Amino acid sequence: MIQMILHRSELLVLLDALHVGALVGLPLQQLLPPSREAHQEALVQGQERLAQRGLLRRESDGTCKLDGTLLLMASVLAFPQLVALTTRRDRAGHTWHWLHLYSDGLVVEHTQPDGQQHQLVTLPSPAALTARLLDLWPAPLGQVPVSCVLPAEALAALVEALDAGRDDEAQQLVQLHDLPPPVRGLLLNTLSSRRFSGSTALLRCAGETVTDARNPGFIVGAQATWLVAPTFPGSSLLRLESLTGPQLQQQLTTWMQALYPLQRAA
Repeated sequence: MIQMILHRSELLVLLDALHVGALVGLPLQQLLPPSREAHQEALVQGQERLAQRGLLRRESDGTCKLDGTLLLMASVLAFPQLVALTTRRDRAGHTWHWLHLYSDGLVVEHTQPDGQQHQLVTLPSPAALTARLLDLWPAPLGQVPVSCVLPAEALAALVEALDAGRDDEAQQLVQLHDLPPPVRGLLLNTLSSRRFSGSTALLRCAGETVTDARNPGFIVGAQATWLVAPTFPGSSLLRLESLTGPQLQQQLTTWMQALYPLQRAA
């Protein structure tokens, strides 16, 4: 595993060297300085920072040579074949983001420790990408899976009622939608005890274009982890399914293999 923390100006040097016009999962317009002059100034600053760290060497002809490993990691960031974009929120409203990118057998994780820092970490294998996603969405090892179908607005109303302490209203809502008692109890327990929720968008990419995607949601509670997805693309009717760790691993693997067979380039 290789880990590097880059200042924003250093990342801009790498993107400039790779002639990147857009990034999947990272809005380039938010990374670039507001003017051409400020961009050039940031590039000069970034080159100096990289040179001081031994990651850039100035040749006698005036050209710059970047560290090969760093440039390879940046190329995965710039030209991924598969992307996993994870957003996770806790009950207090704090939000975290992880960006995982795969290209030609190499997986790179991108996070931002703060607004001007970018952390790049290589994962040891394509299979480690699934394991990393399981770290972000932990599920119990053993449990009898249950499932139900709810309108998206009903799920949102349930969350709102439980967060406001209106338990009787939440009970009425699940009864209104005819959820069986085992499903009803586990779902209410998960929503009322949830540690975090969010989604992982799995994206197949060709250049700068997303050509196919899966966008499952997750709710992680004290006793269960629920997978949330539309019953069919574009539907506001959601299927919720509590999954064990092995079941979630299999589902993630199935989605990723359908989007881009990782073993093909591993």
